[in-house]
Amino acid sequence: MTGRRRLLLTLHVSSSASNVGATVLTLALLVGAGVGAAPAGLGTLCVYGVLVPLLVAGLLTGVVSALTSPWGLFRHGWVVKKLLLTLAAIAVGLAVVGPGTSWVRSAGLAVVLALLLLTTTLSVFKPRNRRVPA
Repeated sequence: MTGRRRLLLTLHVSSSASNVGATVLTLALLVGAGVGAAPAGLGTLCVYGVLVPLLVAGLLTGVVSALTSPWGLFRHGWVVKKLLLTLAAIAVGLAVVGPGTSWVRSAGLAVVLALLLLTTTLSVFKPRNRRVPA
């Protein structure tokens, strides 16, 4: 593995792992805002300033990593699933900052967290059926 590939992989793993922490932090802030223990705008700031940028960084580094590795982007089903799950997490993450109560936003972030944990599971276990049907 080349130095560039290792750097790219490090950036991908770091941004992807940070997504889970950013989601938990934002979820805690939104729940805190719902009970009056945290400022209402702080959760939104975390979504736009931390969570979504980390999700996009994970997406971009993952796509570049897949395109420059033997795994390929569309060659293996688990890679395609990770791509789709990450896109869904970004969409839900952006949707939670819209109108609604902090409890609705919290439920949306719980969905983001579940998607991220599923993505991590696919990364670790790489299901046996690796080839995408042509």
